[in-house]
Amino acid sequence: MQTSKEIEEQIENYKLKFLDVRDERVEWEIKFPMFVETFNRFIREKGTIPSQEDFVERYFEDNAAELSSVLSSQSLKTGLEARLRRTYPSFVRDVHLNALLKEKGLEASYSQDTDIAGGVDHTLQYRGTTFYVHGYVGTSRGRFGRRIKSRRHKFHGIHIDIVLDLGGRSTKKVGDFYLYSEKDVEDLVGEMEKRLKK
Repeated sequence: MQTSKEIEEQIENYKLKFLDVRDERVEWEIKFPMFVETFNRFIREKGTIPSQEDFVERYFEDNAAELSSVLSSQSLKTGLEARLRRTYPSFVRDVHLNALLKEKGLEASYSQDTDIAGGVDHTLQYRGTTFYVHGYVGTSRGRFGRRIKSRRHKFHGIHIDIVLDLGGRSTKKVGDFYLYSEKDVEDLVGEMEKRLKK
């Protein structure tokens, strides 16, 4: 398990490149192999965070057989690459936030199953209570995506949204990346305390 500092040192020189493409079929209609599986597998195997380029390349390699049956045109492939590139920073943010939570002494875990089945980014055990944390960027697109996920999943237990304000004072900027900070973790603890008092 890497520390937040180690993650920051790895990614500070990674460059992010986005494609100005949005294919509605890629966004909402076609079912693709889970993006997060490739990201997590890379970390397990290499012990480091993939760059955006490595992540995209590895996703197409890992899923070549499945993708060949759904990517019937170059425009679909480009649309998928654009979506992968947009999704990548949130995976980096999640791994970094998980490290921050643990450094704060919180019992935080990530499970690919609860992420996929329930849209849960982090599960926290705090003072005998389980909290489910959802992280997303506070842009109109980020909020829209969160609403879609909320409709898609059945939620039980106590759920807390931790919204990243890109221009906010608490947001940490490392190279091209916007990350959660220790202040965000403190705010999250405050929110959990508030919920426990209710």
